[in-house]
Amino acid sequence: MSANFPLYDRIESILEPRIFKNEKKNELPAKVKKELVANLCKLDKNAAELVLALIRTHQIKTSQASIVIPYNGTENGEDTIFDIDELPISLKHILKTFVEIHKESKELTKN
Repeated sequence: MSANFPLYDRIESILEPRIFKNEKKNELPAKVKKELVANLCKLDKNAAELVLALIRTHQIKTSQASIVIPYNGTENGEDTIFDIDELPISLKHILKTFVEIHKESKELTKN
């Protein structure tokens, strides 16, 4: 299965390649992970769907496995829940960058 998702590709191009090569050295600090989780929980439905698409695209691009809910995620009613510590480090950086872009976009539309 091929993954072609322009948002993912854009974020991946923003991030430095070293994040993907030496993942262990680039783990997000606990405070940053906590802020990321808090920000992800505040996203509207459309943004949350983009997060799921980013997670799925990352799984497809980095793994041959075709798991319905990757990274030990679980379904809770209509929600899909992930433990931040179960996600690959590079994906955490992708999600962090997405949240930053999304917040910036929301700020621009306010003004």
